[in-house]
Amino acid sequence: MHVQLKLGRKHRQSVAEETEVVLDTHRLHPAGVLHTAKRLRLAHDISYHSVYRIMKKAGLVTASAARTKKRKYVRYERMYSNAMWHVDWHTMKDPRFRNLQLVTYLDDSSRCIMAAQLFTEATSANAVLVLRKAIRIFGTPATILSDNGRCFVGHGGRRKAPAGSWKPTAFEAELLDCGIELINSRPHHPQTNGKLERLHGSIENEIWHHETLSSYVKYYNEERLYGSLDIDNGETPLVAFERRRATDAIRKRNPKWMEKDTDEDAK
Repeated sequence: MHVQLKLGRKHRQSVAEETEVVLDTHRLHPAGVLHTAKRLRLAHDISYHSVYRIMKKAGLVTASAARTKKRKYVRYERMYSNAMWHVDWHTMKDPRFRNLQLVTYLDDSSRCIMAAQLFTEATSANAVLVLRKAIRIFGTPATILSDNGRCFVGHGGRRKAPAGSWKPTAFEAELLDCGIELINSRPHHPQTNGKLERLHGSIENEIWHHETLSSYVKYYNEERLYGSLDIDNGETPLVAFERRRATDAIRKRNPKWMEKDTDEDAK
């Protein structure tokens, strides 16, 4: 039966009605999930995930070899929460926070935001303030991954500085005091910290729904679904963080809480 799309107030349909309208729309306008979902949104309250589920069940979703191939970056994911945090600064573009500097700490394994805060300046001292806040809430990470920015690394880094000339930044000094290993990404290689690059893009695209940064962080950690987690069971980053915590036995056996074959890739 042909279902005519009508502009007007969107209404919620039953599963059977959703299935009928999705399949009928695809027959009239053969396209992928994204374009089909966008067309349906003109007149129906059907989510992208519902469209995907219906089309996949009907055999209308073709798996792409490029998409299903296990990408190399998956190797960088730590097995346990607090094995490694990412940190970076981002200059905000949202009109309410334009030109403010956002520093974010992100857990590598669970994608949970450990802490995020806005400042007028991206300084080493400000990065330390937010790190201390994150540690009070979530515990101490084994390692932290940062770029080679001056607010993180002093005089080219501890390993490259001539003997006796290295002066740590406030950030590096804090990590030494806490027993946290610092891992620096390769120069001019932002992909190493790609998880944070993507997170900052999500913040820019979605924060307008929220009154404050803290309300967005709460939403992100406790409600937002993430494709790399157990999305079928509605796992959020905070749930994943708790589920992936290392036991005391694991921490004692492997203090860094990470897979050995990924160490060289992250350096």
